[in-house]
Amino acid sequence: MGANGYMAQLAHDYLAVMLKFFVLYTLAWVMSCFVRNDTNPKLAMYAMSAGAVTNLVLDYFFVLEFGWGMKGAAYATAISQAVIALILLTHFWQAKGQLRLTWQGFGFDKVS
Repeated sequence: MGANGYMAQLAHDYLAVMLKFFVLYTLAWVMSCFVRNDTNPKLAMYAMSAGAVTNLVLDYFFVLEFGWGMKGAAYATAISQAVIALILLTHFWQAKGQLRLTWQGFGFDKVS
């Protein structure tokens, strides 16, 4: 995107960590949409709020207290996304809505 020097290094540090957690980040975001539309918008709001607070607290410790810089910020974001995903999974474990998680359709037999 045109970054160079120190800004490019910061972006590299952040993205090098975040790319490892891309699936988790996407899963949390998509599940938030599903849960919100599957009769449980409060849970989606609580999960997003808990994730935001977790991110803020972990950012403080990882970046300022531990001195991890942008990598610390990325780890804080990844952990906060895991918190969001775990909270949202309770919607499916407790079978509160119409949507269900199943393993049906998973597999490499459909890959050509």
